[in-house]
Amino acid sequence: MYKGKLPKKGMFLSTKLKTNTVKASSLVPKKKMDEIVKNFPESKSSVVSADLTDVNEYEKICSKILDRANGSIDLLVNNAGGTKWNTKTQTTGVAEFEWNIRLNLTSCFALTKFLMPGLERAKGFSTNICTYFFVCTDFKNDNTNFFFYSDGCARSVVNMGSFGAVATIPVLTPYSVAKAGVAHLTRLQAIEFAPKTVRINCVQPATVKTQFHRSAGLSEEEARKYYEVSNQMHPIGRVGTCTDVAEVILFLADPNKSGWITGQCITLDGGRSLQAAFTNSQQSKM
Repeated sequence: MYKGKLPKKGMFLSTKLKTNTVKASSLVPKKKMDEIVKNFPESKSSVVSADLTDVNEYEKICSKILDRANGSIDLLVNNAGGTKWNTKTQTTGVAEFEWNIRLNLTSCFALTKFLMPGLERAKGFSTNICTYFFVCTDFKNDNTNFFFYSDGCARSVVNMGSFGAVATIPVLTPYSVAKAGVAHLTRLQAIEFAPKTVRINCVQPATVKTQFHRSAGLSEEEARKYYEVSNQMHPIGRVGTCTDVAEVILFLADPNKSGWITGQCITLDGGRSLQAAFTNSQQSKM
């Protein structure tokens, strides 16, 4: 499986939630518990690990989570994901393509499906303590999940999509296809579960400086050069940060700020998706 470090994005969201009066319970490898406890000295911590590419794991892991969360979950963040670099059609086997789909798309479908009873049982716009379930990937120990307790969240699912869902990135073909699926899954499930007052949205970041690219196979130097080039590809002049992504997730988790938002895929890209439109506009004037 993939090798690497615990993604900074997952750990950062933990930190952001802590600053928002969060009592956190994190599903991480046991060897990472010291790091979690250090970040959340007042928290309770639970550990549950699962390979999210194994379809036989989904229902079992969700059952464990619901047991530990006393049957009620307010926020599910489907952030598990990963791929390998240079996965074009002719360089990718069918089994690897399907592996990408299971990790990046099927896991979103299954975890939302099996945790929905917990979301439906949540108290909605309650200011009482709530349960966050944050799904993340630990490339060093297959695929690992997180859940958190916090105040003021309400029946929300946030799927982690990708800029690759709205742009063509041939070196990430299976990953981009899976993330396009996540975008439409978000819209379909938003309609399905709106009568239950469960909101489902998606965040689609462009290049964010995390361990993603190293885990995908780039060397440290290759990743550094990639970020340098990528800075110029985003009109705002830089790649994204964990802060950029976490703030949007927190916004979508807060019913007082986003209670009327559902089925939306928010492209978080520093203006990168505007580049082609700008170029075409300029060309039409030539």
